[in-house]
Amino acid sequence: MKAREMMPGTPARLGAMLVLLSGGVAAADVIYQNDFTSGAGVEWSDRTLGTVNAPFGTFLGNFGQGTVRLTLGQLVDDGSGGDEPGGDGVGSGVNGGVAHSDTSARGGGNGGGLGMGNFPTATRPFFGSGGGGGNGGDDGGGGGTDPGVGAGSYTLIFDLYLFDSWDGRDPTYGVDRFKVKANGTTIFNEALETFEPWENWWSAWVQAGTAAYDPAYKDIIVPEIRLNFTVTNPGELLTIDFISEQNQSILDESWGVDNVRVIHNTGRSGAAVPAAPTAALLLGGLLGASRRRR
Repeated sequence: MKAREMMPGTPARLGAMLVLLSGGVAAADVIYQNDFTSGAGVEWSDRTLGTVNAPFGTFLGNFGQGTVRLTLGQLVDDGSGGDEPGGDGVGSGVNGGVAHSDTSARGGGNGGGLGMGNFPTATRPFFGSGGGGGNGGDDGGGGGTDPGVGAGSYTLIFDLYLFDSWDGRDPTYGVDRFKVKANGTTIFNEALETFEPWENWWSAWVQAGTAAYDPAYKDIIVPEIRLNFTVTNPGELLTIDFISEQNQSILDESWGVDNVRVIHNTGRSGAAVPAAPTAALLLGGLLGASRRRR
């Protein structure tokens, strides 16, 4: 999704939604952002992409039931091992510093050498075995790491796409629920409804126009969901799980995300709870959607 435009009949969002926290964005660092124009990287467990009508464009999805994970702060190994010089003679270490794909950071292999030996006579030179190459470096000699993420307060921001028949808390066809977890802690947990979006928790929504599978039904985009959480251990990986728990197949209920940002609110404290939504806007009569067979 690029620059957003509110669709006809959709309420404008409050200006407060453009401010990260009361202190604004000056005291925050964006550690990750992706609008999926150039695709999704290896940080995503599923890199499926979809498109919707302009001005929205490419998003991550569609997905059905299950979990899609974003992982930040990957460990990496640069493969730098030891490489001591050869021993006596002309031998030299030639087999050091082998790169490894795991994170054990093993040292380089032993050096090896074949050197020129003594010459007993001018007419009978011979090659003797040169000194052995030096040993490779110790395990752990290589293997640089990305230290993960710093401790502190974070804010996750994303747009949520809901396609087709999300039934909310309907006792017959629901419950259709969406969750978000940060390092295993639930920071968002809501039953969601696409037929009557004013019954949901959000205060602003966009009617996307073309449905994922059935053009007879409107899809919903919930812009700029903001969730606050904390990371307590500096250097740990940050995993964010987007979890869909609906009771029908992807052909009837699906979802996606767009404009994903993770912000480190430097110098602030946070709580692992969803950010409070903005003041409710009047939505009556804006969608005019009638219930369909689910």
